[in-house]
Amino acid sequence: MLHKKTLVIGVGNPLLTDDGIGPWLIDCLEPLFSESCTFKKEIDVDFADLDDMRGYDAVIIIDAIEQSKPLGVVTLIEPPIAERIPDMISGHGQHLFDILDLGKRIYKDFPGRIYVIGVQVKDPYTWHEGFSLELSNVLEELARKVSEMLSHLIGVRSWHKYIIEYNRLWRDL
Repeated sequence: MLHKKTLVIGVGNPLLTDDGIGPWLIDCLEPLFSESCTFKKEIDVDFADLDDMRGYDAVIIIDAIEQSKPLGVVTLIEPPIAERIPDMISGHGQHLFDILDLGKRIYKDFPGRIYVIGVQVKDPYTWHEGFSLELSNVLEELARKVSEMLSHLIGVRSWHKYIIEYNRLWRDL
């Protein structure tokens, strides 16, 4: 069996309005990239998840963020850079980058490449199943942007075939 060298984690709670964007994007991406990535959904990334990240070359975390940017902006963040972003707010318990830093310190086989794909959302805090109307209106575009970013990060040169497949899958949802 081929070892999948990249773990992609969609983080978010689908019961907190837009916070569920990470797991929703995993549902879109997994059929497209299942041959080259392992996918996982989590409500939060915490210390218990560090062990699951071991042995991978790269971990890509997809999460909702609030960054004083327009709705739907997709930002690629690398943890050393993230520490210098003062207005990035995480709605999760422990600070994600502190957890990832701990993983690098305690495990020799922790991934050398870690990325966060942050999706600017409107409301990640209100208890409501389903996305805000504003986010719902840009879901297809978000899935396309994140798919392109993921294909670039994992080194898929001809990502257009994934976009064509994504368009087919999107119509089937």
